[in-house]
Amino acid sequence: MPLLLVDLDDTLVDRNATFDRWTDAHPRFRFLHRLPDRWQLHRLVSRLAALYERSELSSYRLEDGVVDALQSVRRAGWLVAVTTNGNRRTQPAKIASAGLEPLVDVVVISSHEGFAKPDPRLFQLAAERAGCSLDGAWAIGDDLTQEIAGAARLSLRSIWVNPHRRPASPDVDLEATSFPEAVDLLLSVTAR
Repeated sequence: MPLLLVDLDDTLVDRNATFDRWTDAHPRFRFLHRLPDRWQLHRLVSRLAALYERSELSSYRLEDGVVDALQSVRRAGWLVAVTTNGNRRTQPAKIASAGLEPLVDVVVISSHEGFAKPDPRLFQLAAERAGCSLDGAWAIGDDLTQEIAGAARLSLRSIWVNPHRRPASPDVDLEATSFPEAVDLLLSVTAR
């Protein structure tokens, strides 16, 4: 079975939408959207960050179409491995809140392993845990320096999720505006 390596943050879940939901639930903090970075309100931000982290982690949701896309790629015979950079406390909480575990085969969190994307070992470990090789594997992610560069180091093909249509890199094989669109592309170019 081929392996699909997928990023978590801003590929399967939208951190900005999560923040928006959090500020909607805590109206007194809506002003945060309007604070200029130049004000450098570090103390206030530190206190708010602690509150945010405690309540925000339960607010993660899969982006529109992600569940259908994951089910579709798995029906097509692909194993799905989430590879995520992030800390050992927040990433499992995000995954649980989003309801992702039953939709994927493997989750590999960089802080649990001691190395992070673009280090090829994270992708290799995901393949090992999925019980397959990286032959024919693809990577989908939103970060050129992490998922796409990591895939390129292993000569894997990749799809860059680029909703803002930023300029691409030579490492990008294909480009999509969302994860569901990326899965559609993957399935169309790999159809047997």
